[in-house]
Amino acid sequence: MRKHVLGLLSGLIVFAVVAAGCGGGGSGKLKAADFADKTCADLASWGAALTDVATNLQGLSDSADAETAKKKLSAALGDLDQATAKLAAGINGRGAPDVQSGDQVKKTAVDALNKLRDEAKKLRTKVDNFDATNPSSDEIDQFSSDAESFGSAVDKDVSSLDVFSDNSDLNNAFSDSKACKSAESEFSNLSS
Repeated sequence: MRKHVLGLLSGLIVFAVVAAGCGGGGSGKLKAADFADKTCADLASWGAALTDVATNLQGLSDSADAETAKKKLSAALGDLDQATAKLAAGINGRGAPDVQSGDQVKKTAVDALNKLRDEAKKLRTKVDNFDATNPSSDEIDQFSSDAESFGSAVDKDVSSLDVFSDNSDLNNAFSDSKACKSAESEFSNLSS
């Protein structure tokens, strides 16, 4: 049962980071192309960090030592939080794109990333407090429920990142950006 819980949880984290990659702070406005280039450079760095997280989680459910698996999972959630904080700070630290509702686009993206961070922190606390050496059936059920809740919350947060593609001017800027094409390759590494 422990392997099922840890496998489920590690799968949800990998799903969260892959899905999140698909898609107030600085003052002034940036041209859509400049905003896309800078954001995609941040996304490429985030994708590289998430690739490292996914690599570290491989084989987690096969770990013979439950405590070691728990520590790896906690560290992965910490790394996810750290990488996402850096991405959110990068977007928040620059001007909004000079497109219709650009300020709201930027705010929505930063808010979604901060919610993702909050969910990762909550789950990390639950992982850290989970007695992996001798859990009861109720504790395993609760842990599974927490993992499912994390997945649902991440789905909602990631859906908010569609704001970049929902604005046609910004979507075109992201599609034309060389930095975005580079970021895409980072996220394709996660799905392979």
